[in-house]
Amino acid sequence: MRFALVILITFAASLTATAADITLREEAAAVPGVLVRLGDVATIRGVGAEVLAEAPLMPSPAPGTSQHLSAGAVRDLLKAQGVDPGRHEFRGAYRIQVTTPLGKSAPAFGDAATSAAPAPLGDSSMAFRVRTGAAVPMTATDVIRQASPRQSKTVEDAIKAAIQQTLDGRRQAGEPRLAVRSVEVTSTTVNELLEKIGQPLTAAIASTSGPQAGPLQCKVWPAEGLADEPYLILADLVEQPMRAVATTPLSRGALVTASAVRLEPTPLEEIGRSGAVGFASLEEAISKETTRPIRVGEVYSDLNTAPPLMVRKNDVVKVVSGGGGVMVTMHMNATQDGRTGDLIVVKTIDGDERFAARVVGPRRLSVLAGGPVQLGGLQ
Repeated sequence: MRFALVILITFAASLTATAADITLREEAAAVPGVLVRLGDVATIRGVGAEVLAEAPLMPSPAPGTSQHLSAGAVRDLLKAQGVDPGRHEFRGAYRIQVTTPLGKSAPAFGDAATSAAPAPLGDSSMAFRVRTGAAVPMTATDVIRQASPRQSKTVEDAIKAAIQQTLDGRRQAGEPRLAVRSVEVTSTTVNELLEKIGQPLTAAIASTSGPQAGPLQCKVWPAEGLADEPYLILADLVEQPMRAVATTPLSRGALVTASAVRLEPTPLEEIGRSGAVGFASLEEAISKETTRPIRVGEVYSDLNTAPPLMVRKNDVVKVVSGGGGVMVTMHMNATQDGRTGDLIVVKTIDGDERFAARVVGPRRLSVLAGGPVQLGGLQ
């Protein structure tokens, strides 16, 4: 550990603001020691080149094996040590094949020199990807570029769309919809996928059980190159309820018809807000009566709709009472308005008797088999 601290302290203390010219090689075929340093994978010119060359990047591959280190990962690892990659000019290969020849000592787990390699930000599998297999040929004059915020968003949106398509494809009938609220994507992944963003992406969920709201690790591939190791992406999933919204403006007292409502997912930015989610199905909204004017796009809920009036005050209504196979129907007068399910007061035609009955349909009420309900506070 003391050896690792000496390396990092000496390296950080010797940095200067002078830009260096860093040309990445396509191959680093004979890496000495247990650490891969910047000088092993690049030719460095300019003031401070010797100090930059000693910057540790990663543990050396096992003897007789190769690993691939992308240019973006090199920049990320330098930045994690306090080096501003923007101050230096990067050129050369986009991927470097790093090889440890047979006969070299493999890094031992827990070795002090091995631990001197700087830990990437976050999970190491998410910070940079080390691939095995054949190197991808690159032009020696390629210049490493940083993606703009707009380009980064384009890549992130494409990744979210691929994961969302996979989630929707696995969703069973009756299950709530899970939506991708955000994804964690490293600059390395952004830079590598930016060149292939015109291709569709394929996503797989790294989980044997059904996905749930919260963090979820996913694997993403470009359409070409499915044999390559995938990009590991951490997605944040949130349950996205459906809601019924107005497609046409309605005045107060209007009935909601099938043509006046549609079902849509609740926008992610509105989930959790008061009033963002109302009726979750078309059936809940259709045939309701608006209690105030409704605008296009407004969410239907109990706050702006109510069951339609089935009975109006002074209507002559049918009141059904019965039990034990005997059903009696009487014509009576309603003393107040009522909607489906409401308990209202009705009276006989001559007005001598009053009792409560429940509204069950247009001008139709029902009394329990036990007899008229006591009026109590309804009278």
